[in-house]
Amino acid sequence: MRGILDTGRAFIWWAKCRGGLATDALTLLLSVLLALTGGVRVQVPSIIGAIGADEPLGFFITLPVIVAYGIGLARPDRLTESRSARPVRIWDVAFRVLLVVLFLAAAVAGPRDASLICARSTAAGIGLTLLAGRFLAVAVISLPAVGWILIGVLTGRTNYGGDAAWNWPILGPSSGIGWAWAAGLLAVGAVAHMTSR
Repeated sequence: MRGILDTGRAFIWWAKCRGGLATDALTLLLSVLLALTGGVRVQVPSIIGAIGADEPLGFFITLPVIVAYGIGLARPDRLTESRSARPVRIWDVAFRVLLVVLFLAAAVAGPRDASLICARSTAAGIGLTLLAGRFLAVAVISLPAVGWILIGVLTGRTNYGGDAAWNWPILGPSSGIGWAWAAGLLAVGAVAHMTSR
């Protein structure tokens, strides 16, 4: 019984340090917004002269969640966590999965394509944030993911009808390449995060 109480206290401490409740609330609110407005599309011009990307408005909903997740990872003291007997890094990875599931749930209630794109971008972005957390200062770990997504949208589509394989943010919701990027970044980010720094 004592062990369960200690684990419960440790989990509450972890959730407070990570801003888990605030991030969950933000993700839930944005999931509802996505279900209501995900069908709205916006034309984003290309900065390199290619064809602009016609993206769902819901595509951009993923950005605040990635930033909030990165802020949560940056809040606690890394030295203290590295000495903790509790599985805080496993909880970080499980929390990431929960955020993606919230966006997937929006696919049931609203436009499926926008919700799937948002879930995929959240998965890939958080995976990249975890990977960046292994090598960069904690204050900037969300920047690579946010930068990749924004650059992907702003570079647009190719003039020949095929999108670049690296540009997963603008690939269609059923794109195998896009989901492979998401799965790969999730896996690599999880491994990097679980490895002690």
